[in-house]
Amino acid sequence: MSSVNEHAAFWIKDENPHRGLEQDIISGMITHLEIEVYEEKKWHWDRLHHLRTNIVPYILDMAHRDLEHNERYEEELRRLVKELVPPYGLRRMVLTRILAADPCCVMGGL
Repeated sequence: MSSVNEHAAFWIKDENPHRGLEQDIISGMITHLEIEVYEEKKWHWDRLHHLRTNIVPYILDMAHRDLEHNERYEEELRRLVKELVPPYGLRRMVLTRILAADPCCVMGGL
């Protein structure tokens, strides 16, 4: 039976000639990670901008043109979004933005 101490590794603090190189490598990795985080945020804001400026106004134009403005308008609007937007991923986000942007829904109906 072997003990833990037989296989233990002990590090002795000494001057590491590669320390500067290791710091440069880590700095490069951190910079790469920061760039990736920035790109993800940029992609997120671009997606929201596209949603606000293109998708929501287009669906609202369709709804105002095709749906009757009565007590069932919001229900019909939800049905329209359900028909137009695929079920997984974006539907809830699109519907939330449309309901917040539609003057008829914001005012509480007719």
